[in-house]
Amino acid sequence: MAKTQGLETANRSFSLEAVQRPFFPLKIGLRLGELLSHIGFHAIRLGAIVLWNTLGKQRYSSRALLGRSIAGLCASLGATFIKIGQILSTRRDLFPQEIIAPLAKLQDRVKPFAFRHVQAAILAEFGRSIQEMFAEFEEQPIASASIASVYRARLHNGQWVAVKVRRPGIVQQVEKDLWLMRFIARGLSRIPALRLVPVVEMVNELGKYIEQQLDLRIEAHNTRHFQEQFAHNSQVLFPALIEKYCSQAILVMEFIDGLVRIDQLHWEETEYQESLITGVRVLYHMIFLDGFIHCDLHPGNLYLRKGGQVVILDTGFIAKMEPTDRYQFAEFFLGIATNAGKKCARIIYETALYKPATFDREGFEREVMALIERSTGSKADTFQVAPFAAQIFDIERRFGLRGSINFTMAILSLLVFEGIAKQLYPFLDFQAEAKPFLFQALAQRQ
Repeated sequence: MAKTQGLETANRSFSLEAVQRPFFPLKIGLRLGELLSHIGFHAIRLGAIVLWNTLGKQRYSSRALLGRSIAGLCASLGATFIKIGQILSTRRDLFPQEIIAPLAKLQDRVKPFAFRHVQAAILAEFGRSIQEMFAEFEEQPIASASIASVYRARLHNGQWVAVKVRRPGIVQQVEKDLWLMRFIARGLSRIPALRLVPVVEMVNELGKYIEQQLDLRIEAHNTRHFQEQFAHNSQVLFPALIEKYCSQAILVMEFIDGLVRIDQLHWEETEYQESLITGVRVLYHMIFLDGFIHCDLHPGNLYLRKGGQVVILDTGFIAKMEPTDRYQFAEFFLGIATNAGKKCARIIYETALYKPATFDREGFEREVMALIERSTGSKADTFQVAPFAAQIFDIERRFGLRGSINFTMAILSLLVFEGIAKQLYPFLDFQAEAKPFLFQALAQRQ
């Protein structure tokens, strides 16, 4: 625990230390110029597209055009902003679906870096060449994302492993980009019209999730935590770490062969069901009993195996819920199942990060109670987390509340999983599967 706290403290302070380094202000200035040039280009491009869309026969909504423009801007600004776009694509509490859809496509936009950087990183981290550490090492990555690329290799003892290598220069790039974003956010927060918008808090929150993925030792810690939590459950598999080859920039773990993306499987529906039930139970255990939540269970990180097993990868993006938060979220979720709308409204209000000075409590309660009543009466195959969450977030926005980040991340983790589950198993009853975990979580508070 002390080691993890030290890593988090280092991440929080790196911006202050960076600005004191020689030439950092100059690098900031150059990066700012680069950002402004890209923003200017995409703003002009968006204006032209809007004009063409207005004059042409084919019409797109302004939100859809804005979403495409933001996604294009993120892609052109490089790895930091691609990661920002990926994180924002999960935030359905902040943005409508028309903006989120183009951002979600950024998952596949990152080109791999030159292999010489992999060789240099391994030598720098371990003082040994690739040939000394590995019997074989495939130069073409099996996955390439905004923070790192993953390669298949074989150790000298014959074991096949996956080698995750952080992108060259990504730490320095993130330092500059987040420093600029925080500086701009502080300036925007002083504008009277934006004083009620938590700009600084939103940027800090975004920065925290990016920073925690830069140090691969944190991901290694997260993996160990999940392995301990699910050691009793043989149906849940996290790849074993090769501990002596895990560092700040390199993560080596067992290579799990035969994994096929969920959206590329061709099984019978009954073969999906057992594994998807395992998956939703794993997620409920994380949310209600452990408070250590994997927030990125998309098809590239969650794999199904026949016989009810699930394989979970890439534990860099997690959220934590304290016992009090877990208890309140359990009460809220149970309120959905038992039509306790007034209780749900109270919990949302009490846990909100921001409450307006003039708040229509009665109107807020009426709308939440009506939503809960509709949801409680839904059948298993008609109740969906995504529309329900979208309506909750919409009510919060209209009444000026900014919900608890812990609640938000728990709901968003469910949204990502539901996007997979409902396509393959429409009758998966999320409410019924939640109840044993809810009762256990509430009993722990007694």
